[in-house]
Amino acid sequence: MERSPDLQIDHLSGYNRSLTIVALLGLFVFFLSGWAARTDFLSLIIPYLLATFCYLILILSQKTIREVHMLIKAGILIRISLFFFLPNLSDDVYRFWWDGTLIDHGINPFSQTPSEIIAADISPGLKDKLTPVFSLLNSPDYRTVYPPWSQFTCSLAAHIAGSDLIFFSAILKFLVLASDLLFNFSVLGILRRLNMDIKNVLIFFLNPLTLLELNGNLHFESWMISLLALSILIWMNGGKKLASIALGASFLSKMISAISLPFFLSHRTPIKKTVGFLLLFLILSASILFMIPFKADSLQGYALYFKIFEFNSSLYFFLREWAERYQWWAFKQATGMITLVLFLIFFLTTSLHSFWTSVHPAKFNFRSAWWVWFSFLILSSTVHPWYILPLLFLGIFSYPITSVFWSLFVFISYLHYDIRMEVNFHLFRIAEYGLLLLILLWEVGFFTKRIHKMPNRPDKVCALK
Repeated sequence: MERSPDLQIDHLSGYNRSLTIVALLGLFVFFLSGWAARTDFLSLIIPYLLATFCYLILILSQKTIREVHMLIKAGILIRISLFFFLPNLSDDVYRFWWDGTLIDHGINPFSQTPSEIIAADISPGLKDKLTPVFSLLNSPDYRTVYPPWSQFTCSLAAHIAGSDLIFFSAILKFLVLASDLLFNFSVLGILRRLNMDIKNVLIFFLNPLTLLELNGNLHFESWMISLLALSILIWMNGGKKLASIALGASFLSKMISAISLPFFLSHRTPIKKTVGFLLLFLILSASILFMIPFKADSLQGYALYFKIFEFNSSLYFFLREWAERYQWWAFKQATGMITLVLFLIFFLTTSLHSFWTSVHPAKFNFRSAWWVWFSFLILSSTVHPWYILPLLFLGIFSYPITSVFWSLFVFISYLHYDIRMEVNFHLFRIAEYGLLLLILLWEVGFFTKRIHKMPNRPDKVCALK
């Protein structure tokens, strides 16, 4: 049956409207990546709010399959447009180049700090190459924290680009784009397996925070998330060994992805397959040991995130402030250990509950994984904006409203870098986490009511449709 002319006109106008809105989204992201200043919060927040407005229109409106495919292509073009800028809101790229250059010259970046290397007796050619970038590093007195896959991509880019930082950045952005294509393939496959609307892939793919932090600022969560998504798709299709390899590769991109491992497992899975899955993951993950020298301070860089850094934290910050107010100095010093123990208790409890209540051996427990990632972030001492992105991915299949809200609101933490407005940072922190809690309570209540209306479907997930 042919469509009526009126229906064809409606579809065409909807397509053109989506095309216009995604073009505006790309324009605002382009400006943020090229011209906005991290130290000028107003130059960040105004275009970001406009990009957010465009994004919300795109994910909340109905979409034809043709529109979804067009928006995915538009998202790819937006990413390509960012190739020509150095990361604008992060200086991590200089450490990426530093580590990659060291590996390209046969030096293990875990073995010495940049300060030690620049003072060491290295070849004059290498020293001349490293010296201009040394002053741009943000933690020159700490060893690297980037695991093998990240180091491999950096060394590959450094080998090709040499001392050209813009070319180096463009190569990394091309590799991030490759991870985006892998992400789309994997998430679209999962959505089809779960009989969910394929437009939900846009929740992550067109999110302004995703575009800025992964493609603009080159954070390695891109490969971690993409490989995690691939491992879930393979697991759901019955490929236990390949799923384990993909999950191990995700771990080698960012080690924190290991907290997702228990939610692949079920007591209904034959013990032989479970052991094989875990053993293969452990063997692949153990390859990181070949990069890290066995010295007492080899993992010194990770101390930054557990003992020294504090940025945009919630419970960790409030506990320390409370301890300082009442002069409980021992408690304040132990805050990091307390929040770590709380996380481990929640992680183990949730993992065991998921293992024993899982109703299907070939499913991934998105809701439990989401709660573990959420608790990890709530209890962390450091919550940079891009740390939210794994939660956003899992939220596509579990709690999308809370995940989208936090991914958008966390950008306000950039206020910390503007010395004129930094004094208000704690007020915005309270607003961020207060609103987050209210939205989460509403969404959990909504989800619970929806489940009760669907008997015999305990595995059904809530999603933006």
